[in-house]
Amino acid sequence: MLILAVVLFAIFGFGGADDVTLPTDTSNKHNLNAEVAEGGLIAAEADVNGANAAVRDDVEDGRARTGVRGIVVDAKTGQPLGGVEVVAVKDQPSLAPLVDRFRGLFQQGMFVDTRAPRRELGRTISNPDGTFELTGLPPGRLFLDGVSDGWFVRTPASPRIAEGQIKEGIELRASPGGRLRGIVLGADGAPSPGANVSVRPGLNAFLAQLTDRQYRWLDTVADENGRFDIPGVPEGVGYTVSATAPSIALEEVHGVGVQAGQVTTLTINGHLGARISGRVLDPDGEPKPGASIAMIYLDISRVLFSADGRAEPIVTNEDGYFELEHVGAGRVAVVAAATDVAPSNIVELAVVDGGVYDDLLLELGEGTAVAGMVVDDEDKPVAGAEIEMRPFERPNDPQFMKMMLKVRRVETTTDADGRFVVKGMTGDQIVIQASKPGYTTAIASGYGLDDKDIVVKVQRGVTIRGKVVTGEDPVKRFRVEARTRETPKDKDGNVIAVDASSGREQRRWGGGRGRSQGEGVGPPWSRRRTKRTRQLPEGQTMGSRGMDGNWREIQSSDGAFTLTGIPPGRVRIRVRAEGYLEPETQTFDLAPAESSDELIFDMVGGQPVFGRVVDEVGAPVSDAQVTAYKKKDRDEEGGSRRMSLNFSIDPEDFDFLAMSTSRRSAMSSSKGEFTVAALEPGEYRFTARHPDMAKSSTKNVIVKAGIETPIVEIAIDAGGAIEGAVTGLAMRPLADAFMVALSLQAGSMRSGTTDKNGYYKIEGLPPGQYVVFKSRMDERADNIGLELMSNMRLKTVTVRRGKVVRLDVHDEGEDGVRIFGIVRENGVPVPRALITVMGSDRQGLLGMGIRANAANMEGRFELVGIKPGDYVMQVTRFQGQPVQTTFEVEVPEDVSEYAFDIDLPTSTITGKVIDTRGNPVKGVRVTLGSEDSGLSGADGLLGMIAANGLSQARTNDDGEFTMKSVAAGTYRLTAGSSMGGRGRGRRRNADQPQYGEASLEDVIIDGVSPMSDIVIQVPLAGKITGIVLDGSNMPVANAEIAFEVEEKRKRRKKGNPLLDLISSQQPVRTGDDGRFEIPALTPGTYSLRVESEALKAGKLDEVMVQEDLPTEVTLHVVTGATLRLRATNVSKKQIPFGNISLLDGRGKPIVSRVSTFQVMKRLMSSRDSVEDSGWYTFGSVPPDTYTAVLREDGQPEIRITRTIRDGEKVEWDIDVEAELAARERDKDKKK
Repeated sequence: MLILAVVLFAIFGFGGADDVTLPTDTSNKHNLNAEVAEGGLIAAEADVNGANAAVRDDVEDGRARTGVRGIVVDAKTGQPLGGVEVVAVKDQPSLAPLVDRFRGLFQQGMFVDTRAPRRELGRTISNPDGTFELTGLPPGRLFLDGVSDGWFVRTPASPRIAEGQIKEGIELRASPGGRLRGIVLGADGAPSPGANVSVRPGLNAFLAQLTDRQYRWLDTVADENGRFDIPGVPEGVGYTVSATAPSIALEEVHGVGVQAGQVTTLTINGHLGARISGRVLDPDGEPKPGASIAMIYLDISRVLFSADGRAEPIVTNEDGYFELEHVGAGRVAVVAAATDVAPSNIVELAVVDGGVYDDLLLELGEGTAVAGMVVDDEDKPVAGAEIEMRPFERPNDPQFMKMMLKVRRVETTTDADGRFVVKGMTGDQIVIQASKPGYTTAIASGYGLDDKDIVVKVQRGVTIRGKVVTGEDPVKRFRVEARTRETPKDKDGNVIAVDASSGREQRRWGGGRGRSQGEGVGPPWSRRRTKRTRQLPEGQTMGSRGMDGNWREIQSSDGAFTLTGIPPGRVRIRVRAEGYLEPETQTFDLAPAESSDELIFDMVGGQPVFGRVVDEVGAPVSDAQVTAYKKKDRDEEGGSRRMSLNFSIDPEDFDFLAMSTSRRSAMSSSKGEFTVAALEPGEYRFTARHPDMAKSSTKNVIVKAGIETPIVEIAIDAGGAIEGAVTGLAMRPLADAFMVALSLQAGSMRSGTTDKNGYYKIEGLPPGQYVVFKSRMDERADNIGLELMSNMRLKTVTVRRGKVVRLDVHDEGEDGVRIFGIVRENGVPVPRALITVMGSDRQGLLGMGIRANAANMEGRFELVGIKPGDYVMQVTRFQGQPVQTTFEVEVPEDVSEYAFDIDLPTSTITGKVIDTRGNPVKGVRVTLGSEDSGLSGADGLLGMIAANGLSQARTNDDGEFTMKSVAAGTYRLTAGSSMGGRGRGRRRNADQPQYGEASLEDVIIDGVSPMSDIVIQVPLAGKITGIVLDGSNMPVANAEIAFEVEEKRKRRKKGNPLLDLISSQQPVRTGDDGRFEIPALTPGTYSLRVESEALKAGKLDEVMVQEDLPTEVTLHVVTGATLRLRATNVSKKQIPFGNISLLDGRGKPIVSRVSTFQVMKRLMSSRDSVEDSGWYTFGSVPPDTYTAVLREDGQPEIRITRTIRDGEKVEWDIDVEAELAARERDKDKKK
């Protein structure tokens, strides 16, 4: 699922369809279509090139003057590289082939060739001096890639260009790569000319290549002799090489390794494959000519190649017959579709090479006719509107890949009365798109097949005019973004003014997808059916959002722009320009066909910051992603998460391909230099990330308006590393295993793949606590999620800078017990149920190991490699939506096989939760935990699940709850929340009471009979209020207060620290006045502590909380002052460190908190030359009155006192001459 998540994020998170370019007007103003926040939907538009074909000739002439100029250099040395092929493409080159294939699946399903062509914009070859020029490019954001015999560009450039602009100064930094050469042979052993050959990381190498910023999917075509040559392949192991041709079945070779500077040779032996044929019948049982046939391989590796070189689309002949040749061995599924009828049944086959399967019968269904009407904003019918309808099926099988066969797009046009009818529709929900020139595009969702007389409304677009200036001068190069959402109204239907709703406005715009409040996320079948219509700009369609989001690039001599076809409603306009701070957003309401007043955006220049990234010896580091984070009171700008549990996460930590478009980010050049063009004044942290090195930061960078910021230097090093061996049965090495190291503490995730000896090494890790997990997926697995879980091993390890820690993983999966049986419910087998067992694993993540598999169509299942012991077992079956049952099972010892039939329980638990006043309690969680099993009181996450996670429910408005399918056993029912804190749980009305936790023990269930009329009484919650004071009795703002039930603290065992993090409560923070409140506490005794590295951290035990009452406390913390000291004598020379001592208020010396090395360095330094300007750091000291004692040969001892308050940052700069003069003046005054 991790791989799929990354792919889907790339498709839908970054967009991926071409930006739709529309005609400009005759002036130098720009007439653009801007996207809206409501533009995101699961399906993407197929024919993006068709949209570009409509661009007028004058735009094409402008493109001739639009392009880029730059140079290709060696990323290590900076030397120019000639002969490198530079290619401009629309999508990020690393992921483009993968994204294009998935886009094809979601757009058209499997009924067309899914091998989407590369959206190439132009190409050239770098000159001998490395320079290149590429013109005739379209405006917008594009990507520049480079490849040659021995090189590949690790970080493709991503310039934004406006029409008529030549973007200068682009640097492509190339890294050494390998080469893959070979031959494709047919089934007869003869060369296979014209074969399509591709190389890509296999399933187990995908994330490793991604985190190393080396992911590439490269294609070529074999010559007339069947030979192929693919240069510029990044170094790595675990590649998959595929070959397709009309005369052979899809062939894959896994586990191919490539080394930089070397040639890997490969022979691909093709096979004839199987032949599948059959007949398609219409709903009346008659042969159906012209029906489309789709086939899909039911394994994750080949699903993207299901259109594997055959001529497609495949249609039935006049007798309804079809034939598929050269189908690769394995599991496949076939379906048929035709106009005005529902798709056929899906037929699954397990085919072998050379097999003939000629009796398939695909029967088309009637389906449902969906009728509706398209009207405009005046409710007038719209004739000639283009309708596109997409059905969405609810998954009823863990084999989600078969859903690809249900994806299709049905088109029609409205008649003279604006009406449309689409026949043969199926699915749980349908999405309807309506469009026509002169109107916005409407996307209607949330409709079902049973909805009658659907009305889809399109609207006349609005026009936005504006001008971008700086003072009196125009800004000639800028970007504009427009988003629209429905105009908000109050409960009486009155429009809420923009200013009145400004407090909520930003949250409503957030995310860029335009979901209505409460709509939720996820695929359409997972959301509740809420009918709504989104409006897209004129000419745009579902999924036409580009990788650059809603932004449009503009070059205008007078700074003017015009946007047309924008959906009416509440419109938000943003403008950005390089070198300027972003001006205030302008938001306003426009009705259909209205135009805005001219908007003026007055830009203010930002402060550029220049810097350099160097390694541990001061050499420049290229290709480092540098991001500036502005310090705020509680966080740092840009979405970083400075968590109370010492987690340190920024979004860029997971931007493995350095695709961030943030204005705060920049890439270091071949000289290690970077420029962040425009920052506002403030204090910043600059963080550098490089795929080969540990991330590093330079903090406390002060940016001031109009004042040049000193060069920011970020030193980055190799960090630490994890290496080891992965072994399996009989200690045999496991090649091609998938290893991941993840640290939330360090904000780092890296991956690797084991070689043929089972060895792996993950480098470039910042210091911290890491979770390391291993999995080894079969390339032919049909469910990647099951495959990941079934082979997973998890461990924790601490990484230290400059050290390599050893972590071997031995997976004894094949040494354990085989569990097998049948899953039944009410005596009937449950097909395709998902069975998961979770057992204790002291070396695993959170003390837990996982195995999972799915039952077949007869409900039979097996799980291998299960050690004897106690387990939690979960059975998930699909009844329109997933339904889960959780219980415990004991695997006996001294057996190799264990027959375990699962008869799913039918017991239900119903009850009510009330408070101590007898009132029903709504919206609280009720959990079920075991009391009499072998897992009762177990350590680790497994013990937590057994104690409270076997079943869960939430009370309704009457305080009632129901738990279904509860297994036999003795349980504890718990309701409410035992601990409080801010930001936890569901949203709560301020007037709604808060409750503590209560349990009902010894609840006996037989697994068959219902248990009803249970009542759980929960107490009203108490709370703790208080203040945190420092050593000077001053309030401490923004302090974190951790709290815990006293009894739990006393019985807590030493164990996995990550488990402690999960089970701990989110701390609360003090306000500016030092006060805090911990609400929603169950009555009892608590311990509190201030999370701080202070000299003396505040702590209180035995704090009593009573029902519905506050408890007031005071916590004292001594944070300490930061003290630096230096002194100059009467001759204006530095007084050496050895001649200075510092005494506290009791006359005791304070030892400097600097390293011995620094002390010796200072003592041995020349008295006239102190490298650090003479400052001596004493570190953190408590508040007190201190005395500095200065001694020099031949001079009297001088004592100077100073009082230091808690929390001060003191730089005590003593000028002995000035001090003596001041003393003389004081003596004179006394006289």
